[in-house]
Amino acid sequence: MTSRGIRMQLSCIVFASLLFRKFESRRVQLNYSYGFSLPELLVVLLIGGLVIPAITSLMVQHLQTSVRSEVQQRLREEAGRLGYLLQVESSEAREIKVAQNMPECGIASGIKSIITLYVPWPEGDVLNPLNTSYIHYYQDGDNLRRCGPRTNVNGTLDHGFPPAGPVYVDAMLSRDTLLEPVFAANASCNNEITDGLRQFVYQIKQSSTSASKFAIGCAVARAKSFYVQDPPPPP
Repeated sequence: MTSRGIRMQLSCIVFASLLFRKFESRRVQLNYSYGFSLPELLVVLLIGGLVIPAITSLMVQHLQTSVRSEVQQRLREEAGRLGYLLQVESSEAREIKVAQNMPECGIASGIKSIITLYVPWPEGDVLNPLNTSYIHYYQDGDNLRRCGPRTNVNGTLDHGFPPAGPVYVDAMLSRDTLLEPVFAANASCNNEITDGLRQFVYQIKQSSTSASKFAIGCAVARAKSFYVQDPPPPP
């Protein structure tokens, strides 16, 4: 309901109130002992017909606004948790690559990951591909999924036991959510871009089919820095 419509209804309510007062004073002057006259009943019906729809419309608008605000707040909190998870897992990786195959997850080669994290096992050669677990974030339509090792109760990754390695779990991360890499430098992202090796610049957006769309600003996930020392020379 527009503000103009509300003003018109309020004007009608005021006018009806004045009419009611006029008929009420007239009833007193004519010394009616009890009951209501037909004009009085008509005035009451008129006021009710104007007030009830106005109050109902305002209540519906308030409820709709509250629901939209609650949905957007919940989606923002979910996007914040997703961004935190992505940055924490990236900080354990030695490399961050985009558009990789996901054979560990049993997914056809035609479907590429948005981002793949190469996480070395706690023990062994850090640079050895056979000593690595992979975490894939990929898009399944409008939904964002993660395929990677299970997470232990203490928050660490379950890399399994060599040489078998981890058990990969494919799970839904967030519905109606798009994870978009940033490849072109722009001011809103401080001119940082995804380099396909150690840095992933991204935005989290609601999909076009979502009823409450929003997007968070650019965020950066960086791989862990490893210092590899040459072995000492033989004596």
